[in-house]
Amino acid sequence: MGKIIILDENTVNKIAAGEVVERPASVVKELVENSIDAGADIISVEIRNGGISFMKVTDNGSGMSEDDAAMAFESHATSKIRRADDLGAITSMGFRGEALASIAAVSKVHMLTRTHDSVQGVSITVSGGVPEEVRPAGCPAGTSITVSELFFNTPARYKFLKKDATEAGYIADILNRIALSHPEISFMLTNNGRKVLHTPGNGDLKSTIFSIYGAETAKHLADVDYEDGDIRITGFAGLAEIARSSRVNQSIYINRRYIRNKTVTSAIDAAYSTYLMKNKYPFIVLNISIDPSRIDVNVHPSKLEVKFSNEQDIFRAVYHAVNNALISHSTVRTLHRTEKSGSHGGKAGYGSRGSTVTGARSAGKSSAGMKTYTEINAYGKPSYSQQEFEWVRKELDRKYQEAISGKTRQQDTVGHGHSGKATDAGEKSEKIPSSQDIDYTDGHNSAVFVKDAHDSALGTDHTETDTNVISPDDSRKTDKIETCDMSDSLKLFDNTRIVGQLFSTYILLEGADELFLLDQHAAHERIRYEKLRRAYGEEKPLSQMLLSSVHVDLTGSEYQFAMSETDFFEKLGFTYESFGANSVIIRSAPLLDENTNIRECFTEILDFLMSEGSTDRSLLADRAIYRMACKSAVKAHDRLDEREIWALLDELSALENPYTCPHGRPAIYKIRRYDLEKLFKRIV
Repeated sequence: MGKIIILDENTVNKIAAGEVVERPASVVKELVENSIDAGADIISVEIRNGGISFMKVTDNGSGMSEDDAAMAFESHATSKIRRADDLGAITSMGFRGEALASIAAVSKVHMLTRTHDSVQGVSITVSGGVPEEVRPAGCPAGTSITVSELFFNTPARYKFLKKDATEAGYIADILNRIALSHPEISFMLTNNGRKVLHTPGNGDLKSTIFSIYGAETAKHLADVDYEDGDIRITGFAGLAEIARSSRVNQSIYINRRYIRNKTVTSAIDAAYSTYLMKNKYPFIVLNISIDPSRIDVNVHPSKLEVKFSNEQDIFRAVYHAVNNALISHSTVRTLHRTEKSGSHGGKAGYGSRGSTVTGARSAGKSSAGMKTYTEINAYGKPSYSQQEFEWVRKELDRKYQEAISGKTRQQDTVGHGHSGKATDAGEKSEKIPSSQDIDYTDGHNSAVFVKDAHDSALGTDHTETDTNVISPDDSRKTDKIETCDMSDSLKLFDNTRIVGQLFSTYILLEGADELFLLDQHAAHERIRYEKLRRAYGEEKPLSQMLLSSVHVDLTGSEYQFAMSETDFFEKLGFTYESFGANSVIIRSAPLLDENTNIRECFTEILDFLMSEGSTDRSLLADRAIYRMACKSAVKAHDRLDEREIWALLDELSALENPYTCPHGRPAIYKIRRYDLEKLFKRIV
């Protein structure tokens, strides 16, 4: 007898389960994706003991007939595709036909399901991959699957599970990701009898973000809506206030399928490179809509990995989508007085790009006597209101009751192995209004300040302090430096006067109702970066001949690399030639400050380029340019006279993004007069 045998079906399913079912979160993911494919708009997940002993997923989707329900537990049984050609244009969440068979092979499964046009449903029990009972049963329209005793027959897998709380956290995380890609579906997660997640299902992504991450996150988001050929990118990009030290709050989707992809994350990092400090990662939710034929999702059973036919197109589209969103929402950060009462005032906030509003708040008393605040944006409306989220929560429990009672909307979609048009079992609940539906009304106490509306001169007396007071004049100087067309740009520093230089590092400006603090190095670094980048992009000469050439000694590997990259260095402004063994002589250098150490700047860029290897040249150039900008910018502790400060302010206000340095550090902060008066108890 030969040594090679064909494994029995039970063994095959257990092996397949090793790839599909890694932990309880994998089970929830597969079952919830089936519910989405079934057209459900209400999905409830209940777990106990981290999902190890009990998981239940209930939906109001199309349900299955008795024949389809029995067939669903067979290996590679699916209603999503029919032939191999269908793999080139997958639009459903599932398609492999492995999930139910793999789950049933390593657990005990009980399924109740009924189609909308049937008077009775079917109950199926499977234990360890073996069907135990199939019988008629009464149940609501839709499907309910209970999974218990996961890995009861595979102790080797069971012992690798983590603590209950950890496994429950994995389940919550994957359900959060799925909810963000389907804001039109109401999701509920209950852990050991406690509700830990409930999304509104009103189709508004921002409401879903609020339900998961809270009001502080929902308040600091930039809309993303970008189209490049057949690629459409939508979602939200978080501002600097909600950046984290890990990528935990980054959710990326391809055609609403949650994925992990290095090309997309690299594009996001590149777009945020001058907005966030090093080792900070943004909050982001992006959905990339693309022709299914241009991607391959059949890479891994978990379906978390995809391959693109052209990764450069994806990189470019994601970069521009995020970058455009950030530019449109950049503004001066405001320092608010920290209040123990816990209102929004404790954290700095971004307003809208080009806004002439200083971030005033509308304060009033709610019916419960609690003070409420609303951020005012450039268009005279709150950027996001607590009122909306009161509406968001209003119908959630009713929607859940509909899920378990069978009173759901009409559906016509492909579900758990069954396709067909369903009829309504009851009226659809009232739609929860989205953020666009809320009527925002400013309170009578709101203090909105528009700079152009203030024509009067500053009438306060100023006492000289320890700062370097430069000018007592109240009027704005008129000498301008021509940098770009400012007809559509915000004049940041109109109607301000220079108070002085603090610690020879920070510039203080007094406005009508606020005090501006500028980091002179960060501000000048941004100016230098934008000039060098613009010149590089337009292929203008960046270099100037040196009166005295600079000799640089290198190691053997550095010398070889430098000589192989002479063309790239020349584009950056460095012209050099070989000068003996392992040394070069620099004849010209970029347009840097006269005090810049040319040798140090050259070797730093050389080290950076060698460490980055084969990274895209445009990205390398951009990063090299902001290193040159840093080296040539005004330093902390450099004393500036009045003309130098005005020149810096004029050039800074002409930029598209004057608010951060290229490394992401803030360049400008603003302190409102209101906050100062609250601090000194002039306003109680």
